[in-house]
Amino acid sequence: MLIDDVQVEDYDAFAIPGGFREFGFKDEAFNERTLELIRDFDSHDKPIATVCVAAFALAEISVTKLKRAFM
Repeated sequence: MLIDDVQVEDYDAFAIPGGFREFGFKDEAFNERTLELIRDFDSHDKPIATVCVAAFALAEISVTKLKRAFM
């Protein structure tokens, strides 16, 4: 499925895996469409899980502000 096809209403949560810069993780995680999808899940109060460096995408748009984050 392509990211543009994701409908937030169809999902209970959003999980973002970590990755490596050499394999394009940063380009994908900080892509405006990805950040928009994170904002959409957040605005619907749906859980967002991240693995390793994927948390930086949430921090980039301040989704973690006033939220409980587990390390």
